[in-house]
Amino acid sequence: MEFIKREVTFKNGAKHLEVRVKNPDGSPGRFVKFEGRPLDLNEIFNFQMPWGQYKDKTIGEIFSKDFNYLLWLSKQKLISKSISRRIAFLMENKRAFSQIKVVNNEQK
Repeated sequence: MEFIKREVTFKNGAKHLEVRVKNPDGSPGRFVKFEGRPLDLNEIFNFQMPWGQYKDKTIGEIFSKDFNYLLWLSKQKLISKSISRRIAFLMENKRAFSQIKVVNNEQK
């Protein structure tokens, strides 16, 4: 079975990948699921925290100053999926990202 993925923008501006079964004629068939849109590094590192002790700080700034806060935050059940996806990505790739320096909200 083959699948077709295409980006869909919802009314609230959120973008996701829509996965559908591919019909024999190549057209999109029945809906299967939505997947979160892949995040890029700038989007992750420049995301500003909307609340908490690091309100208005970027995840990149928090990553370089207080990684333990992100570790703690990742275990909290009340954070949004948007924030948890970004933190999870950082957790999975911590070793690679530890070489990145964040200066003035830009990765170097």
